[in-house]
Parts: sequence; C-alpha cells; structure tokens
Amino acid sequence: MLQITRQFFQKGNAYTLPDPLPRRPGIILAVMLLAMSSGLVDAVVYMRHGHVFAYAMTGNLVLLGVAFASYNLHSILSHLAPVLGFACGVFIGKSLLRKFRPFALHLTLLLQIATLTLAGAFASRIPADLLVVCLAVSGAVIITVIRRAGEVAFNVTFMTGNLRAVFEGAFDTLWPSHATTHLTLGKQQFLIVGLTVIGFLGGAAIGSLSLQRLSDHTFWIADLLLIVAGWLIRRVQASEENS
Repeated sequence: MLQITRQFFQKGNAYTLPDPLPRRPGIILAVMLLAMSSGLVDAVVYMRHGHVFAYAMTGNLVLLGVAFASYNLHSILSHLAPVLGFACGVFIGKSLLRKFRPFALHLTLLLQIATLTLAGAFASRIPADLLVVCLAVSGAVIITVIRRAGEVAFNVTFMTGNLRAVFEGAFDTLWPSHATTHLTLGKQQFLIVGLTVIGFLGGAAIGSLSLQRLSDHTFWIADLLLIVAGWLIRRVQASEENS
C-alpha cells in the first residue's frame, strides 16, 4: 500500500514539475535577464509602492513579523497581501504545468509581460496593495514554471538559495569529491546561478537609478528584459527541435 501511494505522488509530481531548459548559452543569458527583471521590479516596488517586496517573500515575512510585533494592522495587511498573492501564483503555475504543459512556459512569460506592461501604465492610479499582489502572483508563476537549466536549479526572484548554490558550486569546483562529473556540475552551478545573482543585483541598481527619471514607466524596462529573455528561450528551443 505504501509503495502504491508513493508511486501515485511521484506520478503526480511528474505532471506538475517543470521540464528543465536546455543548458545553452542563450538560456543562461535568458535566465540572467529574467533575474535582472525581477531585481528591477522589487527595487521599484519597495522604493515607490509601500516598502514591500513583490517577489522577495523572505523580506516580506520579516517585515510582517515586525508589523505583528508593533500591532500595526495596516502594515500587517500590506505585507500579508503579497504572501497570499504569491501562494495564488504558485497554484496557477502548478495548474499550468498540469493542464497546459506544452504551453506553460510561453503562457507564463506572456502573463508576466502583460502584468508589467499594465503596471508601467497604471501603477500610480491603482492601490499599492493591489499592484503588489498582481506582481506577486505573476512572479510566483514564473519561479514555479522556470527553475532549472539542465541539472542546475536556480531561482530568478529568491537570492538566498541562489547564494548558497553559488558557494556550493565554487566549493565543488575547487575541491570536487569525484573526478570530471562533479567538477563539471560545480562549474555549471557556479556560472549559471552566479550570473542569476549578478543579474538580480544589476536589475535592482537599474530600477533604483531609472526610477527618478522614468517613475513607474521603469516597469517597462523589466518588460523589455522579459521580451528579450523569451526570444532567447524560444530561439534555443527552436534550435533544439530542428537538430
């Protein structure tokens, strides 16, 4: 009975876990651009829309705990809203993988592009909490559907795990426990996840600098980064299909 139950859940996970992207230079660049877009959005939201994060749920949980401690109801709701939006986004991402698997990646990118386009146009005209929730939903969908290149796992919005992976990759590169295989995987992890972290950091800096001049239209820079990333992913996929 236990074996049957285990097989059932393993089969269910197979339907809702995303397929890894090919480990190609174009994909690595696309992942970096996705992380750059995420860093930019989080910087703009934090600086201009209520000092909350659209994607960095660790930061929101810390601020939520502080709000609980100070009995600040408005702050509690402001930091709880993106967490709930994030949960909805994960559910949507898993549903896309289960019901529309062949199109899940492209639908995810289209959802994020549409959300950022609307954010750039209407962010100043809608409540900040609604804006953050919408961004949290679309961001959660992305990290649910796009999270692996070959054998290397990454996250384009949460950097704590990425930093751990970078230093693990550096350790495995410098002191591999097995010969070629472990050394190669360590180098790939160090490169791919390291560029993800650099992209996120660069995006936050770009968002901060652009905000003074472009205001909420800065979201459109993140949009452009997403469009280029989507084009790179599609180009690599087409090459894989033709080869």
